[in-house]
Amino acid sequence: LMKYVDLTQIIDNDTKVYSGDESFSIKQAADLERDGYTAYNIKTGLHVGTHIDIPMHMYKSSKYISEYPLDRFIGNGVLINVVGEDIICLKEEYYKKIKENDIVLFYTGYSSKFGEDDYFENHPVISEELAEFLVIKKIKMLGIDAPSPDKYPYNIHKILLKNDIPLLENITNLNDLVYVEKFEVFAQPLKINAEASLVRAFAQYKGY
Repeated sequence: LMKYVDLTQIIDNDTKVYSGDESFSIKQAADLERDGYTAYNIKTGLHVGTHIDIPMHMYKSSKYISEYPLDRFIGNGVLINVVGEDIICLKEEYYKKIKENDIVLFYTGYSSKFGEDDYFENHPVISEELAEFLVIKKIKMLGIDAPSPDKYPYNIHKILLKNDIPLLENITNLNDLVYVEKFEVFAQPLKINAEASLVRAFAQYKGY
């Protein structure tokens, strides 16, 4: 029996975004009783809610997110519990726990603040030493339940994206994976010619 954990934040007209990013807007364009059908229109930046950044976001690259194969965003998940750590540093246990092609998810617990005013200001960050370690390990993707793995000048973004490691940001519900020994992550972007995409991300594991 397969079980699933939704890693995606819901987005609506009240969803806060990173300073300078375009907000998400959804409006009803047609009403069933009035028009005979229902339809909604959306207007959004691509870094709203749960989304993926690829190298083009902060590194000179001509490769759009649409050009990545489907399996680039699917893989074995590894949960790293870092709740309470303001600066997430490299630990000896990560040498054995993290393997090549893993999708590494950092559980900070910060997703509980999603929607609050200071969500984008006081989140935990990953150290440069840890980022360089993840590059050496050749991980497939980094995910975090916070708006970003770093702050200005975004050195962690640059280290990872330069090495073609996408970033899965603003994920949630990682607490549901704390006691799961083995799981897979799925985070498919839209097939668009852009530097990022909103995604519907989830984890899958065998239940008992």
